[in-house]
Amino acid sequence: MNIQFEHVSYDYSLKTPFQFRALHDITTTFYEQKFYAIVGQTGSGKSTLIQHLNALLKPTEGHMSIGDIKVNKKTKSKKLAPIRKKVGIVFQFAEHQLFEDTVEKDISFGPINYGMGKEEAKKKAKDMIELLGLDESILKRSPFELSGGQQRRIAIAGVLAMEPDVLVLDEPTVGLDPNGQKVMMDLFDKIHKTMGITVILISHQMDIVLKYADEVKVIQSGKIVAEDTPVNIFTNAPLIKSTHLEVPQIIRLQRAVEHKKGIKFNQIATSEEMFKEMYESQVKTHV
Repeated sequence: MNIQFEHVSYDYSLKTPFQFRALHDITTTFYEQKFYAIVGQTGSGKSTLIQHLNALLKPTEGHMSIGDIKVNKKTKSKKLAPIRKKVGIVFQFAEHQLFEDTVEKDISFGPINYGMGKEEAKKKAKDMIELLGLDESILKRSPFELSGGQQRRIAIAGVLAMEPDVLVLDEPTVGLDPNGQKVMMDLFDKIHKTMGITVILISHQMDIVLKYADEVKVIQSGKIVAEDTPVNIFTNAPLIKSTHLEVPQIIRLQRAVEHKKGIKFNQIATSEEMFKEMYESQVKTHV
């Protein structure tokens, strides 16, 4: 399922003295089964943009095509239910989305609400728990007895149980240590590849964006100012300067080694593992 924006603008507090345009004439497409990252400074419009992806917000101007459903400011809310099922959003601190008294009930809530039978929903909850690497026994426990990391996985399981075509992640690794971040991102990468789900990630961690994303959309002052591969984005010095983005640490390390050793690698490393392999190969070549 593709999501297409056509000249979308959005105003908060419309027709009040506090009216503010958060998105300006956005035209862009999210193609199915790709892994996207949306990056930009705080206040650039990232969160407003992703709330349009499942029509939590509707455009003030322009329109979107979400699958075969067209959304504009006049679209009736009753027509949007299929979108909410197909585009799942995991907000920051997803564990705050939990509310049922058992993990099983929490994961099953969405599917049952959309018409799935209780037994089928229970099986779906079990499948999601297994996918996320948690023990089946956790289903009967209260989500509020679990660790923060486990709670976050339960919240994600609840979204995945809806069988979305698109998974939107708003800073999903915030508050996690480096190992927890890697585990979480590897999980999303696995979901993306094994289930064929489109992933749209908001992150301020550029090394994560570089390693996992197929395409990056850069937003500044409510406008999409660049769309390209992570490597092309992060090696575009004028773009980095004008948008105040950070260059990923692994690229900075590579440039520092190239300068110090007087060498030039023939590609940009997208992870520490890749850089180590490149460096060892370069050393062997010059021995």
